Amino acid sequence: YIRELENKLMVSAKESTKDQAMLSELKTRIMKLKETDENTEQYIHDLEQRLAASDAEKTKWQKHIEELEAKMEAKDRTHAELLKRLSLQTSASNTEKMALEQVTSKLE
Repeated sequence: YIRELENKLMVSAKESTKDQAMLSELKTRIMKLKETDENTEQYIHDLEQRLAASDAEKTKWQKHIEELEAKMEAKDRTHAELLKRLSLQTSASNTEKMALEQVTSKLE
């Protein structure tokens, strides 16, 4: 009977040792998971900050592009108006030349 109890005690001690080893391994895994989780959260936070900065930069450049486009449109309108004026002046000048030539030819 004593040997049977000793055997049970030995088996129980071995199981207890296995349980302790398993608990220790699980604690180690939990610590690693916590570390990984913290690193992941920090990485996500960093990515969110970079994304916000990128969005701000994109908005800034978009406004700059819109300003440049507005300036180009204004310059195009001014250019078209100047061309129209030049065309009118040229045609008026040509008309004056023709009238002057007619008067000159009549005088001759």
